[in-house]
Amino acid sequence: AGKSTLIKALVDVGARYLSDEFAVIDQAGLVHAFPRELALREPEPHTVPLERLGWVALTPPLPAPVSAIYHLSYKTDARWHVSPVTRGEAILFLFENAIAAQGLGNSGLQWLDVATRGASAFRGVRGEAVGAAARILSNCRGC
Repeated sequence: AGKSTLIKALVDVGARYLSDEFAVIDQAGLVHAFPRELALREPEPHTVPLERLGWVALTPPLPAPVSAIYHLSYKTDARWHVSPVTRGEAILFLFENAIAAQGLGNSGLQWLDVATRGASAFRGVRGEAVGAAARILSNCRGC
């Protein structure tokens, strides 16, 4: 819950936009953009074209492997409560949500392994997107 809102907050504080839904990871572990309209719920459900936000999806792929992985749950009025996890746990989080990688079996796991080498990984709960975005960006190299 709240992925698009968090992505908007991240871009607003300086992150580069790739997608708010999917990450496309190639065999070299590089992440490619998968741009689409932003689906926001506030003040009421609506979609916003990227051009209206003044955003341009990053091309070519990120020039380096992933630097940070966050597996966050959104809870209204929650405080930031995030703990480090192992890279193996992070790969499992990603694999659970990677439909295409699941179909590839060991190859999918290998791509995720390459993509996450050197990445910091965290799991936890976040509150509002603006505060979370600042914390995430402070821990991100090349965002």
